[in-house]
Amino acid sequence: MNPDPAAAEAPICQLKGVQKSFDRGTGKPLRVLEDVSLDIRPNEVLCLIGPSGCGKSTILRIFAGLLPPTRGEVRYHGERQQGLNPGVSIVFQGFALYPWMTVEENVRTVLRAKNMPEGDVRKRADRAITLVGLEGFEEAYPRELSGGMKQRVGMARALSTDPELLFMDEPFSQVDALTAEGLRAEILDIWKDRGTNPSSILMVSHDIKEVAYMADRIVVLSANPGRVRTIVENPLSRPRDARSPEFLRLVDQLHDIITSAELPDIHITTLGPSLAPDAVEPLPSAQSADTQFNTERQAIFLGTGAAIIGFTLTLALLLRRQVAQPISRLVGIAGRVEAGEDVAFPTHRNDELGRLGTSLEGMRAALLDARARAEVQQRGEAEQAEEQRTVNDFTELLTYLVDEREVVVAATVAMERALKPDGIVVHLLNSSLDRAGVALRRGEVTAEDLNRHTLDRCPGVRRGSTYLIEDVSRPLAVPCPAHGAESGTVACVPLTSGTDRIGAIHVLWQRPTRLSQSAWAVVDRVCSQTALTIANRRLVASLEASANTDPRTRLPNSRSFDVQAERILASRGADSAAVLMLDLDHFKDLNDRFGHPAGDEALRVFAELLRRSLRPGDIPARYGGEEFAVLLPGADQAAAESVAERIRGSLESTPIVLGPGVVARITVSAGVAVAPDDGTDRMSLLAAADRALYAAKNGGRNRVVSAAEIPEAA
Repeated sequence: MNPDPAAAEAPICQLKGVQKSFDRGTGKPLRVLEDVSLDIRPNEVLCLIGPSGCGKSTILRIFAGLLPPTRGEVRYHGERQQGLNPGVSIVFQGFALYPWMTVEENVRTVLRAKNMPEGDVRKRADRAITLVGLEGFEEAYPRELSGGMKQRVGMARALSTDPELLFMDEPFSQVDALTAEGLRAEILDIWKDRGTNPSSILMVSHDIKEVAYMADRIVVLSANPGRVRTIVENPLSRPRDARSPEFLRLVDQLHDIITSAELPDIHITTLGPSLAPDAVEPLPSAQSADTQFNTERQAIFLGTGAAIIGFTLTLALLLRRQVAQPISRLVGIAGRVEAGEDVAFPTHRNDELGRLGTSLEGMRAALLDARARAEVQQRGEAEQAEEQRTVNDFTELLTYLVDEREVVVAATVAMERALKPDGIVVHLLNSSLDRAGVALRRGEVTAEDLNRHTLDRCPGVRRGSTYLIEDVSRPLAVPCPAHGAESGTVACVPLTSGTDRIGAIHVLWQRPTRLSQSAWAVVDRVCSQTALTIANRRLVASLEASANTDPRTRLPNSRSFDVQAERILASRGADSAAVLMLDLDHFKDLNDRFGHPAGDEALRVFAELLRRSLRPGDIPARYGGEEFAVLLPGADQAAAESVAERIRGSLESTPIVLGPGVVARITVSAGVAVAPDDGTDRMSLLAAADRALYAAKNGGRNRVVSAAEIPEAA
């Protein structure tokens, strides 16, 4: 806290003579605030209350810097405020959570927007989540939370930035009464910790009891345009008992202030004291007849006047009780209805006021019905807009994904946003199209790999379009063997691209569910794009494999070998590595004697022998003609020579069957080069191994020679 008492009492934030108008496009602006001057002091809870349309939320947004004033100024710590107030965090009326993010990610998002280091983001988010009592729910999604828990996430997000001022715009209007009561107490407990922020709270509310419980000062606003009508200092000490007589008396006073802004009570005041008997001067003993007549006439006038005054007062009191007070109650109820409270107009009176109440109640019912229809329409439009955003985001994301699993994950996330299911299972057919493996499983569902026949029995796959089983438990429901659900709703969505069958997606709900046509449109578009993307990825992979594979031996070709060798040798560090160059002896003679099919068979037999002779991770390749290359990662001189000798010996003892009764034998010469002694990169190692190979050829063939055994060529 600031040790300077004067500084401690200085307002944190001030509005001075603020006016706010909005352009309606008609040339005449709508003025919503007029000459509003208000301050927020340190260590206080300030509440704004008043009828709808009086500008409460507008004042909050001007304080926060979200709206500029049309006239007047906003000051923060004495300085003129420009743009957003840096010390403010806001808890909104709606929960305003990202549905595709977990609790933890929703809180971290606002911290990342401030470009904080990731370590600080994690610590602040964890502290805020713990502060509002959401430990254990960090990985939960908003759809898995109650209304009160969602509002706690909003509170954690606001508190995570350590704000000096916490603004709350009707924060408890979306939760039930008991939850709201608990949240109010928790907010006050957090605020009362003087060692931490927030220093002060500004809250907008329509609930009189709420502001009486929360506020230190209560600002009552009037409407059209909004003005500060009065500011009430709350005399009640904390903690406050909402059932105490003092609390209820304050609520009644606030109610009278607010409702009198619409229809003021009529106060009748008697002016002057009554006449005392001893104030009358006695008459003289001798009076004339005229004097007595005048006296009697005055007495008559006085009596008549007193009777008229009494009748008038009685009539006024009767009118107040029978007319003014019921009308005031009707006006008060109208204000509460406008504020969103579910309260009915009285209709029990059998007079004009009763008929007025009945008419108002009918208007209220019609208003509620129209509001409900509007909310349904707005919700539908919002859902369609969100579904379209989901498709657009998914389509954009697909252009950046390379891995097949990444595509499947993106598709399931898109469908979760559109359908809100309890589980999703994705099966993808393998390259031989005989089995469908589980590529992804989300939620509490069971799944296992399927054979092609089982997948083909899925009704969605058989139809070639989405098939919805609304209630799996019905006796005549179409069975689908691809999932293990025994109840609820299942959607069978095939993944096909043209005539190519890729797999299927099964979406499950634990209870029978009906879905909108727009949601199904999202599923169809997402699944068709998923299937097309996977088919294209597989086609590209197949073409790349064909381009990198020798068709006769099914070994990698020289192009593939060079790429892999460059990568492995560049990342080997201090480890050794070896390269073998192998050449079949007298291969041309074999071709000339037995024909090219015999040569092809010799190449195939030698390739199979290579596969059996090498370790996992070794890379063999047909490098050209009858010449082969082998990369041995991690092999030293002795290990490389041992592998080469094993290959040479195995081929020497392996007969090559060329036909019935026709057997040929062939040998191989090998050159060995080891990194780093004989070279450090692919080119130098291949050159060294090639020199050793030619030394083996010149030395009589069918032998292994190391590059270390021969002098380097000049």
